[in-house]
Amino acid sequence: MRSLYALALDPAADHAAAGSDGEIHSSTLDLRIASIFVILFGASVFGLLTLRFKSADAVFPRLLRAFSGGIILALALVHIIPECVTAYTMELGCIFHSVIIGVGVGVVTQDRQLVTTLMIALAIHQGLEALALGSVLALTSFSLPKKVVMLLLYSMTTPIGIAVGIAISSSYDPESTTSRAVQGTLNGVSGGMLLYIAMFQLIAEEFSREDMLVRPGLRLGMYGALCAGAAVMCILGIWS
Repeated sequence: MRSLYALALDPAADHAAAGSDGEIHSSTLDLRIASIFVILFGASVFGLLTLRFKSADAVFPRLLRAFSGGIILALALVHIIPECVTAYTMELGCIFHSVIIGVGVGVVTQDRQLVTTLMIALAIHQGLEALALGSVLALTSFSLPKKVVMLLLYSMTTPIGIAVGIAISSSYDPESTTSRAVQGTLNGVSGGMLLYIAMFQLIAEEFSREDMLVRPGLRLGMYGALCAGAAVMCILGIWS
């Protein structure tokens, strides 16, 4: 299966089977519009569910943060870097990445099967990112309305990117110097931010606590959650 970025670098593959410009740009329009709402729903639900886990010491929230560490680590190393204050930094990193992949979906004008696959994969992908972001926001001193607004703002980024992609799909040239420079810069910035968050703010902080030495069950669960989070994002990287 072609990745989203591989498709963006090979516009000829997306247009090969089309008969006219009008047919090209309308053949997947319904799916691209549907993906705006599917991805928005997935990211919002996953993110908002995590805000209730406010305890810094309870076992399940700690496992959730370990899982989130794996998600964000794999997001930086698998989804972003090869292609190119904690809560705020994580939010910005996720936003840059999400806008880029949204635009990538919005400019897919002919391959309906690919758009359908990406819509499903990215709904899960963005949901897991929102889960990770929510697990970090839950521990902050921000008010609940501010946490909800930050999560909803993140949830809207990929749909906004898709809408932008739809608007520019007739003139978008992914091989131009400008588009490559913008995508490379945003991917580099977001990859660096999320790599820092994963390694130093999530993994290092959670795994350096004293009770990890005396609670082997918790230690095993934390390592398992970390690996599971990374594995899920690596698998999703096949399609998104």
